[in-house]
Amino acid sequence: MSLRAVAGLPEVSVTVREAEVLRLVSRRLTNAEIAQALVISERTAESHVASLLRKFNLRNRQALARRALALPAADQRRLPTPVTAFVGRTTERQRLTACLGEHRLVTASGPGGIGKTRLALSVASEAAADYPDGVWFVDLAQLTDPAMVGAVIADALGIPDRHTATIDSSLIAYLRESKALLVLDNCEHVVNGARSWVARILSACPAVHILATSRCRLMLSCERVFVVPSMSTCDGVELFNARVATAIAGSDVPDQLRVAELCQALEGLALAIELAAARYPTLSLDGLEIGLDARMQFFSSGAHSADEPRRHSSLRSALDWSYRLLPSEDQSLLRTISLFTGWFDVDAASTVSGQPRAAVADGLARLVDHSLLMVERGDPTQYRALETIRQYGAGLLEDRGDLKAAAARLERWCLDSVRSVHREAIGSEADGRWRQRFERVLDDSRASLSRRPDSSGRRQKAELARELGAVLFVSGRPSEAQARYEQAAGLHAQASDRVDDLRMAAGAAATRLAGNDALRLYRTAAELAMSIDDRYGAVRDLATMAMYIVRAPGMMSTPVGHADAAGLLAEAGIIAASGAAESGKGRAADPDSARALASLTTASGWVSTVSDITGLEPARDAVTVAYSAGDGIARSAALDLLCSVHLARHELNEAIEIHRKRKEVVDQLAVGPDSGYELSDYHKMASDMELAAGDLVAARAHAEAHARLQFHGGEDHLAVARQLRVDALSGSFDAVVVNSTRFRRGWERAGRPAAANLGPSTYAVAMVHGILGDEQQHAEWSWLTSEIGVPADELNSCTTGWAPVFDAMLALHSGKAEIAFKRLCASPGDVDVWRHWSSGLWLPWYSALWAEAAVLAGHESADSRISAAQEMVCGNPITAAIVARAKAFAAGNHEQLEVIAKAFAQLGCGYQQTRTSWLSSLPAISGHG
Repeated sequence: MSLRAVAGLPEVSVTVREAEVLRLVSRRLTNAEIAQALVISERTAESHVASLLRKFNLRNRQALARRALALPAADQRRLPTPVTAFVGRTTERQRLTACLGEHRLVTASGPGGIGKTRLALSVASEAAADYPDGVWFVDLAQLTDPAMVGAVIADALGIPDRHTATIDSSLIAYLRESKALLVLDNCEHVVNGARSWVARILSACPAVHILATSRCRLMLSCERVFVVPSMSTCDGVELFNARVATAIAGSDVPDQLRVAELCQALEGLALAIELAAARYPTLSLDGLEIGLDARMQFFSSGAHSADEPRRHSSLRSALDWSYRLLPSEDQSLLRTISLFTGWFDVDAASTVSGQPRAAVADGLARLVDHSLLMVERGDPTQYRALETIRQYGAGLLEDRGDLKAAAARLERWCLDSVRSVHREAIGSEADGRWRQRFERVLDDSRASLSRRPDSSGRRQKAELARELGAVLFVSGRPSEAQARYEQAAGLHAQASDRVDDLRMAAGAAATRLAGNDALRLYRTAAELAMSIDDRYGAVRDLATMAMYIVRAPGMMSTPVGHADAAGLLAEAGIIAASGAAESGKGRAADPDSARALASLTTASGWVSTVSDITGLEPARDAVTVAYSAGDGIARSAALDLLCSVHLARHELNEAIEIHRKRKEVVDQLAVGPDSGYELSDYHKMASDMELAAGDLVAARAHAEAHARLQFHGGEDHLAVARQLRVDALSGSFDAVVVNSTRFRRGWERAGRPAAANLGPSTYAVAMVHGILGDEQQHAEWSWLTSEIGVPADELNSCTTGWAPVFDAMLALHSGKAEIAFKRLCASPGDVDVWRHWSSGLWLPWYSALWAEAAVLAGHESADSRISAAQEMVCGNPITAAIVARAKAFAAGNHEQLEVIAKAFAQLGCGYQQTRTSWLSSLPAISGHG
């Protein structure tokens, strides 16, 4: 059975290009953006989208995007499409294919330019049918840091940088059950990192095979090394002829004997033959033979006999030959652009080379003609050097003593480019041009930061690390953003700059829920701030630590006690008092003192909830002080504190009012590591609060806004978690089923993290499957709720709020009113059960079902429960309607039930509308369930 059939999708045949378009549609790109990404016309992109809509029998683009996200991974092409056809090497392909069938790790080894990559791609393409979970191509050529191998593999597999799990766990979790082939290309310069990751993958993922290309073996016991030989003369001639025919349509066939001799002289090196064929249109065989002779003489170690075969000692010989055929200005340009690890355009090359733009454009075109550069035509046209040629040119640059100056210019270009992208990225939600521009400069920026700085270049390198961290954050890579800010802190000379970098790194860590990292970084920042007499800054750092310990304990991988929070507050208070004492002696008040007081008061309010979660005064004081300080982040945290206290007091309407005020605050916050936690927390809480208020439209809007936050990237389980809850309660069961697949795939890719705050989402899915009659999936998602970190005793009690709500809805739907009545065993007014603010979010839904279960079970408490529930559901029109429905059903008022059904329709709650219509058809018989 095919993967599509397993996924419950119809068999649809799509072309390679349509698969690429489908992938971009799933990212919500417009036709214009798709056209730019694929270097096609907008009309062509539009035509492909229309074709896909017809093939999948879908009405609109949104449905097509949802279908694309639901497709199995193997439905997308993972191998790059070569510009030119693969020629020859029949024997090598057969042998390498046989090796791959017998061994899980095969390394295609040989010198640069021998043709390892093209051979590996050809074999992988032919073997694709043997790997139902996909064939994935991972290009390590641009990588300069062995520690980033795992990140590059994860990126190639579509696993985004997550703040809920490490790359290690996400990657292994994604591949663990896969029967897939990984093609790791160009391993030699990061062999230690490649070796480590290959060993991990092979050990943890028993069905994964790896085909590596490298100039040296990986040195693993399970490795089978396949030495890629030089091309045979026959294959070399065929390759030369094919490339000449491509360059000159309808040209006469060159003298085959002379071509064979040329290929033999080039030692069958594929790249050397390609370079010779590229020069044929301008030099012909005569010119190639003359150039070959001159090159041999230049590298000759001495006189040789006339019958000595003409040979080259290495690929460098072929590259030297091609290089020496260039005019001096093109040689200089080739040396300079060899520093670019990725794609670059004319403006970038002009900036780094220092040559006029027109001259650079002309020179790049000639380098393309010489097959020394690849070109990607577009707006702007982009260029890239093959890795071997790039290393060759960089070596020449270093030999001439020009590397330092050229590297500094490249670094300056990276800094200016990243700054420009940062300005464009702030506030943008769409995957627009800025993301493409950033990807083009990212590898060069990483490479620049990997070079050892000298004393004169540390400031520029530090600024590049800081700017790179900022854009990495908004592009959905908070983990690397944190690392870049920490790198900037290590490079900056001024302590004040280092403190700023550490605080941004801490903010990035908090946003990705790496709480212990955040505490470590804030502690370091506080100590450094004290060393430069930034007392109020240190107070903010320590207070923030204390606040996170109490406010977000779930983000701590290692638990931190409440006593630690109290200790941090005491330390911060002592520092604040010393600052105030200095001011009292005539020292000018620090302008940050108000912000420090706001942070300290807010943190004190959060810590006070440990002993008294219903105390309003500390929360109100925090809000007052935060507003006086004019600090948006402190205001957001203080309002969240006050909202939480109202929820703990079962004052839902007051909590909702406070939280809606919080919107005015977060709307003014710029997106960045320092604000990321507040922005994310606001939308999550807003969705839950609006759900508690019965406003499904607003709850869904906040769930979608949370998913669109730039720094969350593509984490599917977080993106749809709130949506699952809203759709389950509204009755959009089809959407729940579709999004549950996204949720589980994202959670597993993230390494199956234990995150109990996702429990309501997984249990909502369980309820929906139960209502749809799928007992197996109901049991599966109930088990998944336990796996995600919800203890069994909490799941079976009423303290969570959501667990009894979903259990009761399923029982009532199944006609088991007595079971629902017993499940809702706690009184909504029992403060011992409903003691935490999070349970307060579900109290209106619980109270309504608590009353309905008593009516349908014919229990004597029905009237008293209806009366009590009417007070508890005030402010939530949906739950109020459920209570009204229970009262009308008990009284046999069918006309009122019809009115209530229409009210549910207006509220967007289709399930309750249908259920009301069904109840209206039943007689009001005591005990009817």
